[in-house]
Amino acid sequence: MWKLLLGKKLFKRALGGGSRGATLIEVVIAVVVLGLLVAAIPTAMVVVINAQTRQNEVRVAESLTRSELEYIKAQNYRQDCLPYSNLGDLETYTVRNEVYCIDQNHQQITVMVYRNTSGAQAFSLILETTGLKVYRSLDITGYEVTQ
Repeated sequence: MWKLLLGKKLFKRALGGGSRGATLIEVVIAVVVLGLLVAAIPTAMVVVINAQTRQNEVRVAESLTRSELEYIKAQNYRQDCLPYSNLGDLETYTVRNEVYCIDQNHQQITVMVYRNTSGAQAFSLILETTGLKVYRSLDITGYEVTQ
């Protein structure tokens, strides 16, 4: 019985039932936990900033790709299957297109957007999109177009 009472007193005291202040171990543990939390904040911010930068890059590349595909579709149909002229390169991005002839009236157009970088790898592919260009032998008025 005496051991049981002594055990209850020690347990109460450890939980703060009778102590007047924090022990050195409690302070050290609190400082370590706080330090770990503060150290994790900059790492998390770097991850978030990198994700936002990448998302921004993809959004710009999608816009460039849409513009390029619409520009190519608006040009006259070419039978030679060579790349179409593009809108031009920007300071940060390069836009290229490839043409694959499926048959006489259909072409598969692939538009690639690269980020211009310096160093060993001059271009870094951001987005590649494929679309179709179809030869229409009739113009808007219904008359056959001759090329």
